Amino acid sequence: MLSPPERITNRLEAAAAELRAEIAELSQLVVDGELDPAGTISHRVPLEGIESAFQRMRDGVGSRSVVILDSALAGAEPDAV
Repeated sequence: MLSPPERITNRLEAAAAELRAEIAELSQLVVDGELDPAGTISHRVPLEGIESAFQRMRDGVGSRSVVILDSALAGAEPDAV
């Protein structure tokens, strides 16, 4: 019989395996052009705006904020803070 910590470890390993499979599936959808992750971004913020991004998260506003460190590399400008 497994000890409680061993049972928890087994559950975590199983959950991690499921998550890896889901990430692989979603990644393939992005590569195949069937899923556009840009549609899940509600706000683009500069590093200086990260606190406002966390506040929106706490308030349940928006779906996802992305911090833009380098606009040229990201191919996008941050939204106004």
